[in-house]
Order: sequence, then structure tokens, then C-alpha cells
Amino acid sequence: MTANPSTPPPCSSCGKPKPVGAYLCRECWWTLPARTRSRLNRRDDLAMRRLADLHAALQKGTALHKIQVTQ
Repeated sequence: MTANPSTPPPCSSCGKPKPVGAYLCRECWWTLPARTRSRLNRRDDLAMRRLADLHAALQKGTALHKIQVTQ
């Protein structure tokens, strides 16, 4: 079964629709600490590590305002 291209993907945190290419929905994104958002916006050799940190924190149930990722 394939995904419907007109259906936005769900947010990894709350399950609400999120923009294509975004890590989280806008509401959840702005709940992250500013430093975490800044680091997640970087596109460098550590980008995948930071994304993995985000997903690991979400799986543990860490509150969004407490999530920190690799520098």
C-alpha cells in the first residue's frame, strides 16, 4: 500500500499533519528549545546524528521543551 501524496505526513511527536520535509508540525517545532531548533536546522556532517537524537528523545517520551540534540 502506498501513501496518498496529497495527505501530509504525520508529526513524529503529536501525529498531526506536518509540512513535507519538516521534522515536526509547526506547533511541536516551536515548542523545542531555540538551541535545539537551531541545531536541527544545520545541514552538515552531523545533521543525521541530530535527527537521530530527536527521534530517540521522542521515542523515550521526552517533553519537547527539554529535548537537546548533538552540537
